[in-house]
Amino acid sequence: MPLPLPAILNPKANPMPTREWREGVWLCETGPEPQLSEDLENLAYRLTQQLEGGGPDVVVDLSTVEFLNSVCLGRLIEVRAACQRGGGRLRLAGVTDRIWSVLLASNLDRSFRCLEDVSTALASLAVEDA
Repeated sequence: MPLPLPAILNPKANPMPTREWREGVWLCETGPEPQLSEDLENLAYRLTQQLEGGGPDVVVDLSTVEFLNSVCLGRLIEVRAACQRGGGRLRLAGVTDRIWSVLLASNLDRSFRCLEDVSTALASLAVEDA
């Protein structure tokens, strides 16, 4: 059973539900704005703090997100950069057509590995590890 991770940057906020799916793999369940941008900022901060011990792989579930604004796109870029600095990989799961069109329009479609759902995203990490 995955264990919840401790509170992150802003414990007063309702942080993005994040759990360790297996050692070295975090699963982050997102919600809509305005909480999404703060959650992503907190996640990037937490990943930056993890760099000393090697960063985890991260799957961000966007299945409940209806749109991404420029702030959220910037936060996703920060999360991706923090993952890469720590040697981890980022997967975006549950990307809807609407979210995909925002990524395409902003030329970020090649910057993120987007997968149909969480299970597929987690499996992609496991297959790459094999």
